[in-house]
Amino acid sequence: MYDVEVVGTHSYVLANGICSHNCQDIEYEFLDVVNETMSASLFWGFSVYLGTPKTTDTTLALLWNRSSQAEWVIRCTHCGRYNIPNPEQDLLKMIGDHGPVCAGCGKPVSPRDGGYVHAIPDRALSFPGYHLSQTVHPLHVSYENKWRRLLAKVKDYDTMTLYNEVFGWPYDASTSPLTMSDLQRAVHDLPEVDEPSDAANIRGEYRYVTVGVDWSGGGAISDSYTALAVLGLRADSDVIDVIHGARLPKGMSPTDEAREVLRWIRGVDADAFAYDNGGAGFVRLEIMKHEGLMAVPGLTVVPINYTGPSAGDVMRPHTGVRESDLYYYTMDKSRSLSVIVNAIKACRIRLPEFPPEDANAFQRDLLALRDDPRRTRSNDVVVVIIKKPGVPDDFAHAVNFGCSQIWDHFGAYPRIGTRYDTSLLEPTDGDDARDLRQAGPRGDFDRFMDAVDMRAQMVEEPGSYEW
Repeated sequence: MYDVEVVGTHSYVLANGICSHNCQDIEYEFLDVVNETMSASLFWGFSVYLGTPKTTDTTLALLWNRSSQAEWVIRCTHCGRYNIPNPEQDLLKMIGDHGPVCAGCGKPVSPRDGGYVHAIPDRALSFPGYHLSQTVHPLHVSYENKWRRLLAKVKDYDTMTLYNEVFGWPYDASTSPLTMSDLQRAVHDLPEVDEPSDAANIRGEYRYVTVGVDWSGGGAISDSYTALAVLGLRADSDVIDVIHGARLPKGMSPTDEAREVLRWIRGVDADAFAYDNGGAGFVRLEIMKHEGLMAVPGLTVVPINYTGPSAGDVMRPHTGVRESDLYYYTMDKSRSLSVIVNAIKACRIRLPEFPPEDANAFQRDLLALRDDPRRTRSNDVVVVIIKKPGVPDDFAHAVNFGCSQIWDHFGAYPRIGTRYDTSLLEPTDGDDARDLRQAGPRGDFDRFMDAVDMRAQMVEEPGSYEW
């Protein structure tokens, strides 16, 4: 479906059309790149996507959501009902003992009395999408042995295989740990904070403030952004408020991103800065250091590297590095995100208010998280948290870095109904009440400063070298 021209030493792929089989297994972000091979075509330029959907997160399912979503609708000749053969409508009620039946009156219906109807007609010419199930396919309907076999599949197949292979419909083995209702219950009524100066009037309500950042690792076609979360631990409870959240616009230079983050750190008088210590953040961090990050009074800088599922502490400090002023944390990605999810459900993390219909709200990044059960080599089942393709989740990780740093600093989790619940974060009355801003053996890295000091003694002072 394409032509190749060779001009000098350069090869050009001039595609007249793209046909993608088993599209569910292709990375969603690759489609824009592939489709650009048709940009020089004057007459065709059609894209065809085929396959069997697996889950609602696959590329094929995401394309279906963008399409006109046409179904083979069958009109019942007995009662006049229009039967829509997908699992969200009438399909399960249409499976009769000897063939498809009307979901209303239960009498036989024929696919020949139907036709495709677009659920979103405005997309019918620009992006038509068609769904076909075995339950209305002529081959399975016309032969008695094929229909009996279909009934056996309905009885014997597991749910995911039945939906995928017979109904041609996505089915989630993974589930969303958070819902829109969870997010709406966890909103606070604090004044809107769009600039660091807006936080001045409420800064006294918090005993500790951390700025969490997840750096973008993608380019212009990626769904990844640099996300910023300003998080405050309240002075009267163990609740953490998201004082401010944002996705930084794509196209910002590393210098502009670094300066914007530093502006918020200084502007809200942050106690800590916790960030994604991956490769994308290295340049930004160096720029922030040159701009005075390490000179911000009282600021603790916390680099965090995600790790896979592991036993022991969720967060672990590492000081055994080359130089005395280098350190980082490792953090179990799935377990730490699980704490975030449960803290939101328990309203121990509160979010700025937002309308549920706002598709661009940064709070929606939390809905991109998915529980995905997997089997280990020892046949045990572990649940890891993954991302839904095609939508950003960066703000969720910015919240995770920031909240996890606060909990690690105070050596306690909030009350979310787990065995980790503690009263450490509760204020203490009386003359012997300790300053919770500095509470706990973990505060400001005291628990491993000895190791840092020991390594510092091994580094010679500047000027002591002989050249």
